[in-house]
Amino acid sequence: MIEKETLAVLRVQRARHLDIADTIDLHIAILGASASLEISVPPPPHDANERLSLGQPLLRADELSIDWTAATKFLQNLCAIFAHNYPNLATDLEEIAREFATPTATEEIVREWWIDPERKSLTSVVLYNVMRPVLSAYARAWVACVGEWQHSTCPICGGVTDFAALAVSSGARRMLCSQCNFEWDSTRVGCPFCDADQLAYFATRSGAYRLYVCDRCKRYLKTIDLRELARDANLPAERVLTIALDRAAHQAGYR
Repeated sequence: MIEKETLAVLRVQRARHLDIADTIDLHIAILGASASLEISVPPPPHDANERLSLGQPLLRADELSIDWTAATKFLQNLCAIFAHNYPNLATDLEEIAREFATPTATEEIVREWWIDPERKSLTSVVLYNVMRPVLSAYARAWVACVGEWQHSTCPICGGVTDFAALAVSSGARRMLCSQCNFEWDSTRVGCPFCDADQLAYFATRSGAYRLYVCDRCKRYLKTIDLRELARDANLPAERVLTIALDRAAHQAGYR
């Protein structure tokens, strides 16, 4: 499972990134908690090829199959993990936990959130972390269904990217889904969030990481240049290890 690979990478990298050790510890705790989830993924939809040919993701909100009792317990656990790491948010997290007191409430709120997952709220942050291992299981099970995909959103769950990699051989861009961790090759070189053809970017001193920014939609995309690395990269782990780029982007007014 990719979660176990990511967990192993973060544990190794923690000693090399003591400046963000608290952030890494948080994600290690989240990944450790997600290991208790047993997720049974149904077969792909019968019209999978048709959906993909129309540019539609394979998974729809009303088709999500999940043990809502287990998801509710996992969500309660996540709220406790977040509260431990962010004591100043403990009261808000307790309130969120109360909102998800039953499997029925969890299902209702998750399906509503799915329609607009990018809402900026603490509840949305918790839900992202609840749903990521679930949707990642779908991505692993259905990866063989996806052939060539020329869209900027994820073919599995319809999520947007929040991290990318430039291939060693060609420099082509590979996207990582923010929701399910599915990776797909992007045929576009411009902004994955709007129609802008050009993006500015800032590179780190090593040249291994880039922060692409769009001045049309004011969004950014963290990117790792694999041509500058002498090692393999686990993209979900790199998402965590590059949190300094997120902070720099936010300070510059990008989202």
